[in-house]
Amino acid sequence: MLGDFKVEGICVLKDDYEKIKKRLYEVEGIVYVGNCASGAVDCHLKAFLDRTWGIAHRPSLKGKYGFAVATGGGPLGKNAAWYLGAVLDKTGTKCIASLTDGNANDSNFANTISRTVEDLDQAIDEKWQIADRFTTRSITWTFRDLVAKNGMILRADYDFHKKNKMFDCLSTGGIAAIMRILFKSKKLGDKLLSFKGNQITKEREKRLENFLKTGTLGKGKNITENK
Repeated sequence: MLGDFKVEGICVLKDDYEKIKKRLYEVEGIVYVGNCASGAVDCHLKAFLDRTWGIAHRPSLKGKYGFAVATGGGPLGKNAAWYLGAVLDKTGTKCIASLTDGNANDSNFANTISRTVEDLDQAIDEKWQIADRFTTRSITWTFRDLVAKNGMILRADYDFHKKNKMFDCLSTGGIAAIMRILFKSKKLGDKLLSFKGNQITKEREKRLENFLKTGTLGKGKNITENK
């Protein structure tokens, strides 16, 4: 992500995305609803969220409220619901709930959605004060603190963060301090990046080898239910 861009990025794909992006800035409430039968958001919503990731780099949707809904995933739905809620948080939107049906036959789920819509209206009207997620804030601060000082982030992102006073609570200790020391040496930094790259490659090869031997991915087991 090296670069010296000074202006807001515009997606090179020419479709309706820019219109949708503009609409995100115009509305007061945002709701993400995904069909998550596989335990992850569906491919169409994932593609859209990837296109909006620039807003997460420059979280400019502050003052807006929203919630996330993951359906069709059963027990796995909570992972997708968490992911959708995290995307809202990172863009600056205050997420009031991350919901999942959990059970396709749960008749109370429709009532839960209806009540959450009412809560969203109330949150917008009353300007609810919702604390930022601690994990999101701490990770974000550490990330900005490290990469912005080592030239590993788009210049336009750095300028946005500085202009909006997003460097007023830097992570000065812990892993961030260690990483700052390590990355002062370019030679050591290159070695660390190379080591991590090799580690990822070996893990990928190991998963592939396991798949060829067993026909399964990961440690999960196929479950069949006889009725």
